[in-house]
Amino acid sequence: MLFGTPIFFRLAYFFTAFAPALLLLDIRASQKLFKDFKIFIFNAGELMILVMTILIILSGIYLKNYLKRQQEDEDYRVKGIVISFNLNNEKLLRHNYQIIEAQKGAKINSGFIAFAISIVTPSLLFDRLKNDDFLIALGIIILFFLLLMMSNDVFPNIILPIFGIQLMVTADNYNIFYFSKKIQMLSGIKALNYIGTAKGLSRTFVITDREIYDEEILDSLNKDQDGI
Repeated sequence: MLFGTPIFFRLAYFFTAFAPALLLLDIRASQKLFKDFKIFIFNAGELMILVMTILIILSGIYLKNYLKRQQEDEDYRVKGIVISFNLNNEKLLRHNYQIIEAQKGAKINSGFIAFAISIVTPSLLFDRLKNDDFLIALGIIILFFLLLMMSNDVFPNIILPIFGIQLMVTADNYNIFYFSKKIQMLSGIKALNYIGTAKGLSRTFVITDREIYDEEILDSLNKDQDGI
C-alpha cells in the first residue's frame, strides 16, 4: 500500500505501525541489556524509550502533513476513479467511471485483530525470552519492516487515529486515507488523490474535498469521445 511513497513516509509509517512492539522491545532492552549504563541523568534504557517515543510522535506529525499535501496536489489527481457515498451510482456507471462504493462493506482502521496477534502479543511475551533472543525479536521486526516496504497489502496502524488519520479499506480492496476533522467529506461523490508516484499499483488514495458533479461527468465523457 506504500508503493511509490518517499522513504521517509515508509519509515514514518513503520515507526507508527510498530509502535507498541518497538516500545515494548525498548522496555525489555532497558531491563535486561542496558540497566547499568548511564547517559547524563538517564540510564540508557530510559533514553531509548524517550527517543523512540519522540520518533513515533514526529512520524505521526510527518504522515499527517504529507497526506495533507498530497490531498491538495493536483499532480496526483486520480482520473476516472471516484469514491461514492451515494446509494445510486447509475449515472456514473453510464459514463464509464470506476466507482469505489463506500457503503458496500468498507472497514475503518481494519486489521487490528491480526495486528494484535502478529505484533503486539509476541511483544508481550518478550519477558519469557532470554537475553540472546532479544536480537532475534529485533530481527523479526526488521523483517516485518522489509515486508511493509515491498508489499502493496494493507498494513494496520493503531497509532494514526491519535493523529486524526483514518484508513478506510473498501470491499474492492482500495485503501483510502481521510482525516477525522473533515468527516463531512464522507458524503456525495468525491475525487481522490494518489499518495505516491506508483499511483494505481498501491491501490492507496487520500480523499479530497472536491465534489464530482454531473457537469464534470458530462465534460469528461465528451473529452473521451473527442479523443476517439
